[in-house]
Amino acid sequence: MSLFGALSTGVSGVIAQGSSLSTISNNISNLNTPGYKGSRTLFSHMVTGGGRPGTPVSGSVASLDQRDLTAQGAIINTSRPADLALVGKGFFVVTDSPFVGPETSYFYQRTSSFSENTQGYLVSSQGLHLQGWRTDASGEIINPASVESIELQSSRIEATATRELKMGINLTPVEGVYALETGSTLLSQLETIAGDLNTADYSVATSLFDAQGNRRDVDVFFMKAGANSWRWAMSTNGANIFGGSAGSPEIIGSGDLRFNDDGSLKSYTGSNLDIAWTGGVPVGDISVNFGSATGGADFDPASITGDLEFSDGIIDLTLNDRHSNAPAVLAGSYTVEAMGANVLQITEPDGSTFTATVPADAAIRQITFGNGVTMTLSPQWTYPAAGLLGTIDATVVEPSGNGSGADGIVQYASTYNTFNILQDGLAPGVLREFSIDEQGFVIGSYTNGGTRKLWKVAVAIFQDPNGLELVSGGLLREAEQSGRPFFREAGTSGTATIAPSSIEQSNVDIGTEFSNMIVSQRSYSASTKVITTVDQMLNELMNIR
Repeated sequence: MSLFGALSTGVSGVIAQGSSLSTISNNISNLNTPGYKGSRTLFSHMVTGGGRPGTPVSGSVASLDQRDLTAQGAIINTSRPADLALVGKGFFVVTDSPFVGPETSYFYQRTSSFSENTQGYLVSSQGLHLQGWRTDASGEIINPASVESIELQSSRIEATATRELKMGINLTPVEGVYALETGSTLLSQLETIAGDLNTADYSVATSLFDAQGNRRDVDVFFMKAGANSWRWAMSTNGANIFGGSAGSPEIIGSGDLRFNDDGSLKSYTGSNLDIAWTGGVPVGDISVNFGSATGGADFDPASITGDLEFSDGIIDLTLNDRHSNAPAVLAGSYTVEAMGANVLQITEPDGSTFTATVPADAAIRQITFGNGVTMTLSPQWTYPAAGLLGTIDATVVEPSGNGSGADGIVQYASTYNTFNILQDGLAPGVLREFSIDEQGFVIGSYTNGGTRKLWKVAVAIFQDPNGLELVSGGLLREAEQSGRPFFREAGTSGTATIAPSSIEQSNVDIGTEFSNMIVSQRSYSASTKVITTVDQMLNELMNIR
């Protein structure tokens, strides 16, 4: 290597270390820049000539700045719901225009403080428009083929009529039987109770909504009709009902509730209501959901013939929902006969017979036939002469819901208690605030108390993310080396999840940068020493005479 080659090598070293120091200073200055990815300087040996092995070769050093855009920075929490960061692989998609078209410029970034601008668009701190897909209320993307600028100002909830009223209530089993008056109709007595709800065994107040979003206040009240049996009714001010009288309660629904001995709900009636609201709104078709019911067979006391009595008299009959000789309960008339020797026989509607022996001495005597019928005898009952005792009709009630009978109205050994009253109607509402979850759903909260999924934030991934072009403001742009972007949903197929109310910090480590700075400084000094040494040697050559 000639002296001039050595001089050139020293100069290249100075240039390379200067570039390294520039990279280090850039990293340190962006230590607190959200989403900044630190760079490092790579060095490579440059050969300017060749020769035999062992022959000195003139060369130099080249430097290259390398940045790992996939390196994860620390995530810090903030108090702003629209501060967003990514945890994992991917980039947020932003555009310089709210209207996406052929001339739209797409940019990509790892984190930003987004906010709603005056036009209702969700924009970054640089004013760029966040991209995503519009969704329906259930969160399904409407048009997955293309992204749009996320816009919130036009979002509102139209009025939704109540279609279902769910009730979770405990009715105490120790309540006495409600004494209804004789000589008047059940409807008139229910209206009287509705006028003074303190006379009901239990009542709850709630609200329904008609198709125009008008709130209609209603009361649901309960009266015990017998063992494991209740009556229920729903009333409202007559001003709410077409043809009703303002100030007078109108009964808009009623029915019966039957419970099993364990307190679970067996069956209920009257749950489908057609309510003619005032104000020209359509008839409200409402389902009252008392919860799941176990189903089974209900014996009708009105169908009793002969000497059989119900509950407070001689015989109380119950029937399970499965028995030995058929796949399900049989509806129809059941006959009970005394066969002699304390044996009773029950005949099913299909002619099948089952027998059971009556226990002679017990405070409460329960006997169970082979078909699942349980007969409870009062202590005063004595075995009659052989012959027909009577008949009673059974109606089959199919299970509903999950069949547990324990997730709605129940009759447990406790005080009256309302667990929940839920209805699915809503008044009209405008957007009050929004939030973004880890899956990227933009969720709107409205003035009527409703919430709805509106958008889903898009996440872009690239074949070579380190090939993206750097742009001022912490932005990146597609380049030939990066490849085309793929827009995906957050948290799917290895794509990053979104950290709401969070910012991604710079991944620069100041300790590492100071260490690299010392190395660069020493290398720079050594390269300058080479230059001064070559200069001295050249001066000596110039002084030869």
